[in-house]
Amino acid sequence: MGSQNTFTLENTIIANTGAKECANLGTPDQLVTLAVSGSGNLVMQNNADAPCPGVVTTSDPQLQSLQLNPPGNTPTMAILLSSPAADAADSGTFLAQDQRSVDRPQHGAPDIGAYEARPPDFSFSTIQPISVDVGGSGSTTIGVTSIDYFKDPVRLTTDLSALPSNSIAVGPSAVPDPLFLSYNQTLSSTLTLTLAPTVPAGSYQFTVTGDDENNSALTHSVQVDLLVKATAGGMMKVIGSFLTTGAIDKSGIANALTSKLSVAQTFITAGDNHTATNALQALLNQLNAQSGKHINASAASALITDTQALQASLGGLRPNPLIGYVANSSSGISGATVNVLNGSNAIVASAVTDSAGFYFFPLTRAFSLGSGYTLKVTLPKGYKVSSPSSQKFTWQGSQITFSTFVLN
Repeated sequence: MGSQNTFTLENTIIANTGAKECANLGTPDQLVTLAVSGSGNLVMQNNADAPCPGVVTTSDPQLQSLQLNPPGNTPTMAILLSSPAADAADSGTFLAQDQRSVDRPQHGAPDIGAYEARPPDFSFSTIQPISVDVGGSGSTTIGVTSIDYFKDPVRLTTDLSALPSNSIAVGPSAVPDPLFLSYNQTLSSTLTLTLAPTVPAGSYQFTVTGDDENNSALTHSVQVDLLVKATAGGMMKVIGSFLTTGAIDKSGIANALTSKLSVAQTFITAGDNHTATNALQALLNQLNAQSGKHINASAASALITDTQALQASLGGLRPNPLIGYVANSSSGISGATVNVLNGSNAIVASAVTDSAGFYFFPLTRAFSLGSGYTLKVTLPKGYKVSSPSSQKFTWQGSQITFSTFVLN
């Protein structure tokens, strides 16, 4: 009894291999029979005497060179949408994906062969977030990739309207704008942002849009993450900017603010986050007191947000600084020494008031829990009395202690 073999050829391209590219050789002997079937094939040079089955076109498929065509990881020969193989496969027998795992069909009907042609398009690569200190600059790379045989110029635009300040500047691109993409090519543009000092610490998003200059209907947008970090160094630069623009109207106030940040950074570097938190709490107190006075309200608001963010980054520790003011009847007194005395009247800590008459003691672990202490001002030249002359307190260890002295 003879056996039967089956030869099926479906949705296959056989082209440019010479004369009689495909032939059905028939049954080799009487013991073996061959069942031949097929559909949706493109065969340019079929054997007229014993042709392969299911040929729907004999036209040149316009195969491109053998290469890696995204998203595939094995070489393929691409076809264009103008190829006679496009939209010509048998709709009842086509495979659900091509060799690159691209879904079929991408347009109309499926294509013949191992490659499913897509409408030419472009896409954005994954964009890394921009991480930048307050008042600083940061950048990221915007990658644009042509899909299949897209080769139009793409112009990039940036929409920063979702960010809190219109004075953020966009830096130059690393390549010309528009991006002139070739087939299966990726080009990159470097996007640089320079933050205005009024942009506070926080997480933001903005939009980058790419437009095909030859096809106004083809446009894509992508969200870019922006992380604005509060650091002591960045905040010092912000304070300097505010002083330059007049948002802080006295250099002494600016110096008072930066000196507290410098103290905080010293303790951050030393790993003493609690004392750094206390120094930042003193800064917060002064910012609130000077808002709308020597510091423009919007500038003070930005700095307050930055300070709170820096505090939070240190672990959300509960602040407990010893702070206060030394003033006369009209203004703060700078350069006055404030001492903390223990029960034996020995000085255990000292501080000097800044230009606004503000003093602070961030290193509170020197005080013993439940012990009594006395705050006393050393009278500067020209002053005879302090009201009160001294202030006593019991160290509780978990609260902000505030004391004011008025000198006459």
